[in-house]
Amino acid sequence: MQYIGVSCACDGTADQYAVKRSYLDAVRRCGGCPVLLTQLTPPESLPHLVAGLDGLLVPGGIDVSPLLYGQEPIQAVTFTQEAQDRFELALIREAVAQGKPILAVCRGAQLVNVALGGTLYQDIHEQAGATICHRQDSRIPSECTHTISTVPGTLFERLMNGQTAVNSFHHQAIRDLAPGLVAAAWSADGILEAFESPTRPILGVQFHPELLLDAAPGFLALFQQLVHWE
Repeated sequence: MQYIGVSCACDGTADQYAVKRSYLDAVRRCGGCPVLLTQLTPPESLPHLVAGLDGLLVPGGIDVSPLLYGQEPIQAVTFTQEAQDRFELALIREAVAQGKPILAVCRGAQLVNVALGGTLYQDIHEQAGATICHRQDSRIPSECTHTISTVPGTLFERLMNGQTAVNSFHHQAIRDLAPGLVAAAWSADGILEAFESPTRPILGVQFHPELLLDAAPGFLALFQQLVHWE
């Protein structure tokens, strides 16, 4: 059995922690056992905790605090939780240090980029000139609403196996890609949609494959890669 850590978000009062079941179902469908992780984890226990995992899934969620990559928030950024950000950044860095496979989704991909020294667009429409819909109606989560262009020769291209349409629920995105990461896919208006590491088991996507598992084999293949990374 492969044990996959999944970071849980907290509500505004930190009274409860949760992760959407779609992520857990994706891990289970690939033969993995999800292990829920919260920011209540003592920092000193992270090395031991991560050592017992076979991989890490970093889900989507709210905006990442711009303060953590050296910027002041613009008006489009109205809700962040720095304690949650710092917990997940520490978790990611520990997983990277131990060479654990990482699959990061939407906010999770942004956090991996920040953890490794990259920066973000706080709002892609204001700062990056985004022109297509990157924030579709939440009532149609399993609909693919825009296309992507995969980078030839990447692991991501192989896993997607010709799938070129994705869903989209974000207004932040990667700006400066962290050292050691390479682009794996772009949207038609120039927003980074996927990245990977040529030397480490790291894969990040800006869309939500956990909501598209039955739409095309490539979306489930991303989770299969996490659970069975060799």
